[in-house]
Amino acid sequence: MPWESWVAALVDQALVMHVLSRGELPSSTSSNACLVMRVRFNCRVVPTVSIMAILCSAILAGSQCRSLASSTDLAVVSLYDGRRTELLNTWGGAWSAGDTKGATLQYRTDQTGGGALCLELGPVRAKEERYLQCFASGFGPSPEYQQTRDLTPYARLDFRLRNATHVALRGVLQLKDYRDSLQQRATYPFQLPATTAWETIAVPLSLAAAGWRLTGQPDLSRILAIDFRFEPQAALTSGQIYLTDVALFERGGPVDIDTSPLPALVERLACRQWHALWAARNHDHGLIPNNSYQSTDAGLNTTAAVLWMLPAATRRHWVEQGEADRYVALLVRTTDRLLDQAKYVPPRNVDWVSLKPSLLPEESVVDAAFMALALHRYKSLPSTSRTLREAIAHTQNRFDFASFACPLGWCMAYRYAGPHCPAGFTCCTYDGYTNESNLTSLAAHLAESHSVLIERHWNSSRNRFRAGLVESGGAPLVHALKEFRAPFTQALWNLLVDVRQRGVDIYPDGNLAANPWQNFVCYEQNVMDRLSQTGRPYLVQPDAGDDGTLTCYRQFSLYDSFGQNDLFMPWSAAFPLLAGTNRAEDALRFLLQHRLHDPFGLADSAKWTTGAAEPYSITSRHDFWNTSLATMAFLEWLDQQASASRSFAVLPEVRTALDRVFRVQAGSGAAPSPPDVGRVKSP
Repeated sequence: MPWESWVAALVDQALVMHVLSRGELPSSTSSNACLVMRVRFNCRVVPTVSIMAILCSAILAGSQCRSLASSTDLAVVSLYDGRRTELLNTWGGAWSAGDTKGATLQYRTDQTGGGALCLELGPVRAKEERYLQCFASGFGPSPEYQQTRDLTPYARLDFRLRNATHVALRGVLQLKDYRDSLQQRATYPFQLPATTAWETIAVPLSLAAAGWRLTGQPDLSRILAIDFRFEPQAALTSGQIYLTDVALFERGGPVDIDTSPLPALVERLACRQWHALWAARNHDHGLIPNNSYQSTDAGLNTTAAVLWMLPAATRRHWVEQGEADRYVALLVRTTDRLLDQAKYVPPRNVDWVSLKPSLLPEESVVDAAFMALALHRYKSLPSTSRTLREAIAHTQNRFDFASFACPLGWCMAYRYAGPHCPAGFTCCTYDGYTNESNLTSLAAHLAESHSVLIERHWNSSRNRFRAGLVESGGAPLVHALKEFRAPFTQALWNLLVDVRQRGVDIYPDGNLAANPWQNFVCYEQNVMDRLSQTGRPYLVQPDAGDDGTLTCYRQFSLYDSFGQNDLFMPWSAAFPLLAGTNRAEDALRFLLQHRLHDPFGLADSAKWTTGAAEPYSITSRHDFWNTSLATMAFLEWLDQQASASRSFAVLPEVRTALDRVFRVQAGSGAAPSPPDVGRVKSP
């Protein structure tokens, strides 16, 4: 069964990571150890000093001529190329050797460089099949716990193989969909001669193309696994096949990273990221998983983000209007089901199959606010039918935000009873400048039942502080505690509500009052200036997330790296782009040129030593909340006057609510923000 193979693959991954962690690297890279790299991002020549950086340099030095390393084409999307730190494909799924001896990750030493999966075939009889599986994601305790991936945005799948068995091989590429059945599959045969030369196999992803053999009606929009099957034409006692450069080619033609207009790059990234999130949805209940590598839990925040972006997706014809409305109707029914078993608002995380509260079982007030605001926006669309609008309103009014209100502000969560704690509200409140409290205040104000006036807790973010990262350029408002200053907290409000044309808010201390948009711009320009000062101008930027180890989740930022100065989150480059800061476009192009993108768009996290030519660690996994935030930022940048935040802010009930918490100068509209809030003007 697939989940058994997946577990075996994880064991292989752990062994590989153990070897890497001990520094037992192949000596064949020694010839590259003294390479002097011209580093593009600081325009100076420096030696590559990190052992891991030397390895990456050696791997990449010979790879510039191979097809996948044509890094100037954004349409070429790597599914596996040996550069990632984990033995996972970039969908987030494991590689499994099925009934072979096992797949191992090796760093080749031939002229092409790079990493490859090595599949040991033998001993095997003539025409006896062996196979290597590429799974769409991780699995759970039963077949129902699965994610699938959509191949329909892609025109072609390429991969490179080297046959080291010394006998001819008959190969087959097999696609299996969500039913995981040999009765629903597509196969594409190919031949490998008995030579050790690398062979490139190009497979069209239209099942109507010549060469495909269909059993049943496989659904390319819901692929569970890609299998590479091999049959030796003579018996083997042992033998290896090497696989690398597995790449998907997007429909719509090439997009040159160096020369294409910036909107073309951003549109392609936004489209890819949206389709990846949309394809990950559960077709039975509509919820979105928390991440790309597990199929055990769904998240309220990721689901709310997809719902928020859905109107932009339908306007672009990424999703047809009828399909969007059916999805929202399903999601409303699911939310009602969650509320039936909840205390006040839908749970933050639920089991992928049973929908019972999972992980840390709780009801999060801010995650509920995201969902309530997304529901409110969809309800307000002219295209939404009366029936669907009434269903949304009924569900939205079941959210009880009032119960989370306490004298100090918004309680963060209501925890369910567990083995070591009773049920009840957490003692922590949203008390710092992170925008989560104010978004909750807006959602609670818009509720028709259990409502709370927006101004009641608007000023509860009393732990606010002005702190700049550079000597000039203004000091943005941040949380008083530096460990809570991640960039996403500055972007969050601005992804949902546009207040660019308003003044500062009603915070009683005028020196600490702010306009969220201008503060966001000031923050991001501080970040870009600080990165430039430290020799990392295009490595944008540390942000909240996992550090790539699955053991350390923090609100990373330039204010507090938690001791990990090499760490940054490529997905967060969407924020300085939205803010219109200096070097934001150059940073995005730089990350794309260095192939820090994959089927989910910008990579989740990477580690790059200052002065090195390439990163020494890139995760294959994705946190879908991060992917969602980046996609929302890209869509905001693309849509400008038609953006979701602007269309939401002009709704009469939203505009009236904002009037209560932003200062208004008598007779002249909104009061201006402080002139020295930042030296970068709002775009």
